[in-house]
This record gives sequence, structure tokens and C-alpha cells, in this order.
Amino acid sequence: MHPGHLWTLEYAKALVGTAGRLVVTLTPDSEIRARKGHVPVYPLRHRLELVGALKCVDVCVPGRGSTALWSLQQFKPTVWVRGNDWLWKWTRASSLEERLAARLGTDVEFAPPWKPDYRSSAAMALVKNWNTHLEK
Repeated sequence: MHPGHLWTLEYAKALVGTAGRLVVTLTPDSEIRARKGHVPVYPLRHRLELVGALKCVDVCVPGRGSTALWSLQQFKPTVWVRGNDWLWKWTRASSLEERLAARLGTDVEFAPPWKPDYRSSAAMALVKNWNTHLEK
């Protein structure tokens, strides 16, 4: 997790307001491994603990699968906030997600671009190396 993730979650919480709940679903380790070819830096249980402890997050649960389809069907949110990086990505899965959101009446919002533009991939190698060092 990097500051861009935090800023996106805070942006999402501001959109739902104090009366709404910010529900965050996290991708399972197996789906990350299948999609990206590597295990996440932190296992799901640690990611749930970390994200769930943030003041802006009301509920943090494991997602199902590699898409947001389960999350949208399960929680039927009034608004679904995606990171700004998804504004430029089009996949078959994202098309299915956006069509489901439209059927549910869910507004799809994209977080603004953050400066600096943090990237998980840049920090991941450093964190993995550090974690490996700690485990010795």
C-alpha cells in the first residue's frame, strides 16, 4: 500500500459521506498470483488488517475472483470508486463490471490523478527484499 491508495480510499469515503459506508474488497492472493505472476507483497490476512484499520474504511473484506463483479452484486453500492489508472485500462472484465454497475444504478467514479504518481511496482521490489531480510 502506498499514499496513492490511501488518497483514493479517502476520496471514496468523501464521496459516500459520513452517512454512507466505505466497503473495500481486496483481491485474493491466488488471483493476484494468476493475473500478475507473483504473490502479493503481503498476504491477504495482513492486507485486510492494514486496510481495515484505516479511519476512512468502514468495512474491509476479501473479494471473490479477480474482478469486482462479486463485490458489486454483494454490496450494490451507490458509487464505485476506481483508481485513476483504470481510466486508461479497458478489459473484457472491466466492461462487464461497468455494465453490471449500470444495471444496479451504481455510479462509477475515478479518483483524480495524484501527484506524485506512486506506483506499487516500483516499491514492491524494495519491500520484498526488505521482508526477505526480516525473515532470515
